[in-house]
Amino acid sequence: MPKVSKPIEVFQDLHLRGPASALGALHRSLKEQAVSPWRFATEKVDQLRAMGEEGDALAFERAQTPGFEAAGLVLLPASDGMEVVNIIPLSVDELSYGAYNAILQDFASQVAVPAAKAAGYRVDLSGDTLQLEDELPPKVLEALRKFSVTANRSTGASHPRDQERWFDFIIQAHRSGAKLDASTLARWLSESEGWPEDGARDLAAEYERSRELLVRFSESE
Repeated sequence: MPKVSKPIEVFQDLHLRGPASALGALHRSLKEQAVSPWRFATEKVDQLRAMGEEGDALAFERAQTPGFEAAGLVLLPASDGMEVVNIIPLSVDELSYGAYNAILQDFASQVAVPAAKAAGYRVDLSGDTLQLEDELPPKVLEALRKFSVTANRSTGASHPRDQERWFDFIIQAHRSGAKLDASTLARWLSESEGWPEDGARDLAAEYERSRELLVRFSESE
């Protein structure tokens, strides 16, 4: 199926993957590579440990420079290495997708990649956009697009014909085990398909409840 939907911005993920035997070397290398504008945030690590996080948690901070907000970055252990679990703004209330990803990309190039290379790890950085063609099985995407293209956007899925197509999409998503969360669906409907934001949020909430109901129904059989 050709890609016809508009990509939506997403927060990127960063994983450092490698042997558990070299985790100590990775920690040391990450700390060594954290030079200005990055620094290893010892006090944040102490806070994480006080809150019950494992000793393998690491925290870094980046100073504000042109094009970058000041931010803190936290890595936690993963099954095959470590992963960045959050980037927290230090001088603004929140980070846009672009600002968040710029900080993560800078951490990758300045700290993570050279540290991983020295420790025998590799760095996996996910993309900064998402298209549902890459996320959903073809039948699920076809059902969703059929609903989106034909539905009356002022009434959502309330018209009987629209409701029928909407239910077809939800059933297809359930049967295939599609990993589509409500937030992504709402953003795709509004940003890629042009639905009003309120209507997109209402549909996404209904989708989430319906998926949960179908899972519960399947478990009760």
